[in-house]
Amino acid sequence: METIRERNSAIIPLFISYIETNNITAFLDLFSHDGVQFNYFQCGMLPAEIRGKAALKEFWTPIPKKFSEMRFPIESIYPMLDPGLVAVKYRGYTRLKDSGNHYNNEYFALFLFSEEGKIKEYHEYSNPVVTAKSFNMT
Repeated sequence: METIRERNSAIIPLFISYIETNNITAFLDLFSHDGVQFNYFQCGMLPAEIRGKAALKEFWTPIPKKFSEMRFPIESIYPMLDPGLVAVKYRGYTRLKDSGNHYNNEYFALFLFSEEGKIKEYHEYSNPVVTAKSFNMT
C-alpha cells in the first residue's frame, strides 16, 4: 500500500514531465483549486506569487511557446518528515525560440500537498542572475 509520502513524491516526476512535454492542462490538474506558486529572488522578472488555478493557467499557458526545447532532470527528491512536504533539486536546460539562447538554471523547490494529493503550494528557488542574462535583462 502506497503511503502519503510516496504518493506525493511520485507526483514530482509528473510535474516535471508535464512541463517538458508542454502538457499544461495535466500540469494544472496537479494543483488544488487554490494552489499557489511562489517565485523567490526574481526581482520583478517573475511574479512573486501566483495565486489560484486561473492565475496559474494564465502564467503557465504561454510558457511552452517561448521555448524550442525544455528538459528538467531531477537530481534529488527529498521526502520530508511531514508527508505533505517534498523538496526537490533539479536543473533546467532550455532554449529560447526567439533568440536561440540557452536558459540553463538550477532549481530547488518545496511542494506542499493537500490531503487529496494536490499541490497547495509550489515554492521555486532559482538563480536570478542566470534568468536575467538568459533573457537579456542585464
